[in-house]
Amino acid sequence: MIRPRPVPRAAFAPSGVGRADLLRALATGGESALASMARMLGFEERVSLPPDTVVVEPRPFPVEKTPRPTAPLARTPFWRLEQVEHLSPLPAPPSSAAQVPDLEAIGRLEGDLPKASPLASEARLTAALKRRLISWVSSRRVDIGTLAARWSRGLASSEIPYLRLAGWAPRVTVLIDRSQRLIPFRQDQDRVLDLLRRRLGHRAVREVRYFEGFALPWSDGSHAAHQPTFEAEGPVLALTDLGFHADEASRRRWGTLAHHARRLGLEIFALVPSATDRWHGGLARAWRATAWERPGRAAEAGARLDPDERVQRAERLLALASTAVRVEPGLLRALRRLLPAKEADASTEADAWNHPEVLGGFSPAATLRRGLRDRLQVSFARESPTLKAAVVRTLRAWRTQQPKELWFDEVLALDSVADLSDGVLSEADLREARDFWRDLGETVANSGAAPDRVLLAAGGFIARSISDRIPRTAWEDDAWAPLLARAWRFAWKGPGSPPLPAGIGSSVFDLPRGE
Repeated sequence: MIRPRPVPRAAFAPSGVGRADLLRALATGGESALASMARMLGFEERVSLPPDTVVVEPRPFPVEKTPRPTAPLARTPFWRLEQVEHLSPLPAPPSSAAQVPDLEAIGRLEGDLPKASPLASEARLTAALKRRLISWVSSRRVDIGTLAARWSRGLASSEIPYLRLAGWAPRVTVLIDRSQRLIPFRQDQDRVLDLLRRRLGHRAVREVRYFEGFALPWSDGSHAAHQPTFEAEGPVLALTDLGFHADEASRRRWGTLAHHARRLGLEIFALVPSATDRWHGGLARAWRATAWERPGRAAEAGARLDPDERVQRAERLLALASTAVRVEPGLLRALRRLLPAKEADASTEADAWNHPEVLGGFSPAATLRRGLRDRLQVSFARESPTLKAAVVRTLRAWRTQQPKELWFDEVLALDSVADLSDGVLSEADLREARDFWRDLGETVANSGAAPDRVLLAAGGFIARSISDRIPRTAWEDDAWAPLLARAWRFAWKGPGSPPLPAGIGSSVFDLPRGE
């Protein structure tokens, strides 16, 4: 007899159960409980078959395969190009100049941006600060000289004298003057603070920032309630000009500050960035002032400049920076040090930054007003070729990692006012700057070749350059005038004709552009 073999639905029991659970159910409730528990746990009863039973496995029915019908393929034609004929003339491809994408695609000048030179070397600063911020400690070395002196006079010593050694004070308070007139010296202030923290440790140096108008940064119970209060720890080092570059009221505030510090028993010192010929003796003595930069020959000789001489020195320094689009504090320091020390010092730098025609109220950079810049560029043209060459090298170094269009504006100004025909300004820089202005004019002229945002950026750049940065002499130059005129004519969006510098007629717009 042939019977089908039943196949169990679950070959294995679920995880966590076993036959012991079935035995427990059998012992508790008999066969019925065993069957219920087996079904619940996933077991299924296997049917027993007689020994003579033959199990036949089912086989699939054979499927007869029929061949697919075949048919001849259709002939496929292959084409090849033998002749081209345009039905209408193709438009001329736009010039490469009209496809200048935007100002950001021009890139930046390659190179390493120079670091601003400090007022004083770290070695000189360390020696000067250690003399002021000093603390005497007893060593374990016997003071033989003191013992010998006592014994020679017949005096008995009950205690052994030890040598006292000078070292850094364990705690220092640094008062940093953050007045706007001292922006050129802010990096120098930060260097001193960093030096002290490296020498003494961060916790030993306490920083207190002083802003013009707060006369009492330390509390002694006599100040107004709205003023800040600080507690000084150890000697106090002030990084300030003590008002020597400001007015009498500022100097008076620093004098009052010294008076209150003495009442609190504080030791005070000042590191002053101004030239010593500006110092007011009583205030400098009250703060035990030290010159930050080594004095020049004029200061050492005791020469005192009158206000007109100070203005002349500051404007000569500004003349070296007159072709710059922006004047960073580090660039101003580098240009100042191209001049002899007896002709320009740290106070000259401060006077230049605080000139009434210089917009330097924010720290990243200052700019010269148009009238002052045009006047000083004439003075710059009269400087020696050697000095002008040094200025160009310094200016280009400070333009690395900055947008190239800034340097192109400065190249235009340098080429038109400085008479740099002896190769000081490289032909490559001149050619690239001229190409830039030509391409800019082409871009705004062929307005269909660039998106609106590009035209807006290019037109705005042309307007700012021509109205604020480009010198009048550039309009008188045969090479630059046609390029400027073309760019300015197409970028001008105001009513009437584009405004031109005084003395320049509208005929400049008709000049041949050339190559």
